[in-house]
Amino acid sequence: MPSCSTLSAALTFCCLAASIPAHAAAPAFDVTPAALLKSAPAAALYPDAGAIVLRDESVVHLNADGSNTDVTHRTLKIFNQRGRGRAEIAIQFNASTQRVGEVSARTIKPDGTVLTAGAGDIHVSAPYSSFSMYDDAKVTAISMPGVEDGVIIDYIYTQTTFKSYLPNQYWENWSFRDGSDPVLLSRMTLIAPATLKVQTQAHNATGMTQTITTDGTKKTYIWQMGKLATLLPEPAMPPAATFLPWLEVSTMPSWQTISQWYYGLSSSQMTVSPEVRDTVKTLIAGKPNDTEKARAIYYWVEGRTRYVALELGLSAFQPHPAAEVCRNRYGDCKDMATLLVTMLHEAGIKTAWPVLLGAGNTQMVHDNLAAPLFFNHAIVRADIDGKPYWFDSTASLCSFGQIPGSDRGVDAFVVRDGTGTFETIPLGGPEENRETLVTTVALHADGGADCVTTVRLVGDGALAARLSFRGVRPAQAVPALQGMVNRFSSNAVLTNFALSPLEDLDQPVTFLLKYHAPLWATKTAHLLIFNGHDMSAAPYDRVSRAFPIYESKQASAVQQIAITLPPGYILEDKPDDIHQSTALGDVDQTVTLEHNTLNINLIVSSRPGQVIPAEYAAAKAQHEKLVTLRKQPIVLRVSG
Repeated sequence: MPSCSTLSAALTFCCLAASIPAHAAAPAFDVTPAALLKSAPAAALYPDAGAIVLRDESVVHLNADGSNTDVTHRTLKIFNQRGRGRAEIAIQFNASTQRVGEVSARTIKPDGTVLTAGAGDIHVSAPYSSFSMYDDAKVTAISMPGVEDGVIIDYIYTQTTFKSYLPNQYWENWSFRDGSDPVLLSRMTLIAPATLKVQTQAHNATGMTQTITTDGTKKTYIWQMGKLATLLPEPAMPPAATFLPWLEVSTMPSWQTISQWYYGLSSSQMTVSPEVRDTVKTLIAGKPNDTEKARAIYYWVEGRTRYVALELGLSAFQPHPAAEVCRNRYGDCKDMATLLVTMLHEAGIKTAWPVLLGAGNTQMVHDNLAAPLFFNHAIVRADIDGKPYWFDSTASLCSFGQIPGSDRGVDAFVVRDGTGTFETIPLGGPEENRETLVTTVALHADGGADCVTTVRLVGDGALAARLSFRGVRPAQAVPALQGMVNRFSSNAVLTNFALSPLEDLDQPVTFLLKYHAPLWATKTAHLLIFNGHDMSAAPYDRVSRAFPIYESKQASAVQQIAITLPPGYILEDKPDDIHQSTALGDVDQTVTLEHNTLNINLIVSSRPGQVIPAEYAAAKAQHEKLVTLRKQPIVLRVSG
């Protein structure tokens, strides 16, 4: 634990930083190397950690117009190789509204030697500089020198926001921990005009302290937590926001402030150039209804516009003009959404609107304080011929009317002419995200078999397959397909295959695989034995859990196997039928014999839900029973 003197020094730093004007440089280090080395705990006290965060501190000096200076100070002790990744620091900022400056960084070795990060260790890059529209997205990178086990890394930097995206507004989410490593001290300080209304909302922050003081002109808020233990990750954990401690800070009056702001940013960019007009006219020519017009436009934007995978906000929030995106044939999510809405409007489909969302986050955002930082992605919502549609044109090769898995179940913010409403993007039924395998097996008396498997993919599986095989020539597909049949049966040899036209996005992806499986069944003197399906032990692979098992999506897998028995063999034994319903899905399996054909029908489905720790033992026992039932063998015997 830090010594009292170290904590006092940290508190002194907080008070000093509170008085720093918005234009000032970051302060010098306020704790000596000797004091840090003396107070930092030994690695032996934290055997499961890669590092320990001794101090994570942010002091924000906020002005009435929303501009601010944030002084960040982080101090960590590196325990082992797992923690060395902490020595590579990336500070993202937008050069059109922000700057990062006055970086001070040092590595303190166990013997007291101090290595200061120099010009060669600190550099600014523009990761998207090859795209002229996004060269404002910058990264200041710090590579800490001399990092090895036992060192302390200590760095301070200032990040100045000289122009708020929303005038007179400020927002921030402060996480009291950013990973699984232990944290001794995490603190955020905000110094704001006393007249500014600051709203806060804490989550999972038992033990957080809050201090508010004022001198009549300024009001100082301090939020602090400490002594956060090592967090041991578990498979299928719930979203981090449901268990990690974090704090929302916002001056935003309501979500409508954001919808009006974004409407102003995006609507002004929906200009129709001659190129946009001519393109739409060509695309919708002869289309009988709005659905077919929208289909043609969506596929054009998705297929003809190169997606720049830049998270919303890293390069401002205002989309580029639709005409510019159409001309350049590239854009990030907000640009592609703006182009799609513009083209749909030009085609007469006026009920199309931009949507802001946090991709992959199925938590209800509308319960939070209003802030743009909950959104990292932009898509489109439209009502066409009486049916609602969601379009994510960044998901290259996604079918019309489908939505990628990362968007499903998300609490999305639809901006209709300046009015924002939260709507949950439908998860879709299991049939909309399904993998179907139909296999015929001609089993031989030696245990080998000639097999034909048809794989049919809908939803995420289809999207993944199209992306994997896009541009791949037939001969290049052989290794991947060979790997697939090996998963069906060990040492199987692919003999022929066919793929559906991957460019036909309105049809499921199908593979027809023919293969010889020499080890389909195990042969003895009088028996042929083939085992059932293996099931992964995860997430039930430990004695107990600290966190729920969490499932957010719906999907299904269907397997139908028809096995023609070899001459002279009869069915000796077969698995019991399975009809198991769990908190997270269902498993149904039947095995039937019709004449000399053995039919195995299996359906496995998942659904949103969770298994809380108190219910884990019972769920684990049920899963283990399922594993046993699924592995029951099928036994054939020589007749007579």
